[in-house]
Amino acid sequence: MAENICPNCHHKNRLPNKFCTQCGSKLIKSISAEPYLEILTKDKSKIVFRIKEGRSTIGRNITNTIVIDDKMISNFHAVIVNEDEEICIEDLESKNGIFLNGLRITERAKLNDGCIIKLGSTMIRFHSNDE
Repeated sequence: MAENICPNCHHKNRLPNKFCTQCGSKLIKSISAEPYLEILTKDKSKIVFRIKEGRSTIGRNITNTIVIDDKMISNFHAVIVNEDEEICIEDLESKNGIFLNGLRITERAKLNDGCIIKLGSTMIRFHSNDE
């Protein structure tokens, strides 16, 4: 069972509680509860990028939030938007586009737990961590 520890009274609370059931304090989202992207590699190594609140850009350029070294990915390829408890991906007019579960997307699309994103030749699995 996933849990979140209260910063005030240290009571163990179940996710997705936003307030402590013991003292009523606002719970801070633990890192383990954050959604993340997992790069699917041929050698099965685990490469993970946590998705923070707001916008996270993906591309080859080092100024992106998430940098992926893949010649088929544009310098500024996509953006992940994490707002209002919904996480979406959007193409930034990339050359090779974005495929979500095998289908090319042309406008902002909601990400669901376990979905597969293809950027260039890179395969990525989204984990919502809604436990």
